Amino acid sequence: MRLLTTLLCIVLGYTATAQSVAHYLELAKKGDAAAQDSMGNYYREGIGVEKNLQEAFKWYLLSAKQGTISAMVDLGHLYIDGIGTARNDEEAMKWYELAAKSNDPRALCALGWAYSSGRGTMIDYTRAMNLFRQASEGGYEKADFNMGWMYLDGKGVMPDVQKAIAIFSKLSDKGNADGMEYLGRLYMLGRGVTKDTLKGLQLLEAAAAKKNNDAIELLAWAYFDSVGVHQDSTKGVLWLKKAALNNDIRAANVLGRTYYLGIGVKQDYKEAYRWFYESARNGDVKGQEFVANMLDKGTGVPQDGPAALEWYHIAYQQGSKYAAGIMGQKLYEGIGGLQDKTKGRALLQEAAEYGDKNAINYLKKIK
Repeated sequence: MRLLTTLLCIVLGYTATAQSVAHYLELAKKGDAAAQDSMGNYYREGIGVEKNLQEAFKWYLLSAKQGTISAMVDLGHLYIDGIGTARNDEEAMKWYELAAKSNDPRALCALGWAYSSGRGTMIDYTRAMNLFRQASEGGYEKADFNMGWMYLDGKGVMPDVQKAIAIFSKLSDKGNADGMEYLGRLYMLGRGVTKDTLKGLQLLEAAAAKKNNDAIELLAWAYFDSVGVHQDSTKGVLWLKKAALNNDIRAANVLGRTYYLGIGVKQDYKEAYRWFYESARNGDVKGQEFVANMLDKGTGVPQDGPAALEWYHIAYQQGSKYAAGIMGQKLYEGIGGLQDKTKGRALLQEAAEYGDKNAINYLKKIK
């Protein structure tokens, strides 16, 4: 259904409008699994509706429960990244495995990634490589790319830099942005090829033109650190903004830190908050921590204790032990109007066991 919708948009020359989204919404409410999957896409990307990741999660879940493979994979991604829901690697793995039973190349690749990263399961590089090969045979280029870095790092196979370069080169020649980006990276480093900074930059720029966020970030750092170009922090910031506006939460977080600390730009807490909020609302834990902290202290924004506590709670659900410590201290002291010393101490202990120094010191103080 997703492919059909895309083809229709290309043929008819339009993007999803509020009217067309309303049509899919009516079908989705009636239980149409394909329409539910489409609504997940619309809400995730903000197409025809205001972006709402919780709504995206809701519709993907409904569609996945009816057996829609693409919805299962996207649902797994949301669980892995903690987007629209609390992070849950085991739940993500469940949906990846279920989707992969269909031998869908995208699902096989997602499952392979889980085994290669150890998210929701034990790391098994050999199984990951086999799954990537299966997905590659199905024509899924992302799997080819993953095989490339597996060969590069010798994971699940004997290290073979030249084989990795051959894979990245083939992808690059086909116009694949991931292949261009990684090949550019290797030319910049001189790994497996004669170092050629100019060629590396050209490949990165070609990948960036295709909205490859990794390439955009690398170009930003090239300008920050004067790698193959004259040092220009302003251009570096502009490249980061391009990535951030292309939904790169890592770039948004880096921009927040750049403005927060005044690195290469004039220190600007208001601008820092803007970019931390952008990363936070897209599921970035560190961004959520910064947003909570800035609201808590009134840095760059009006002080708002209840809103800060809400963001601390969101970060905690994503696994933030820093947030656990702050919430524990507030609960113990009754800051915010709710006091629960038992629960507060438990949260502080959870943070302390993880090594949070503030929590450790606070527990010593209240003993």
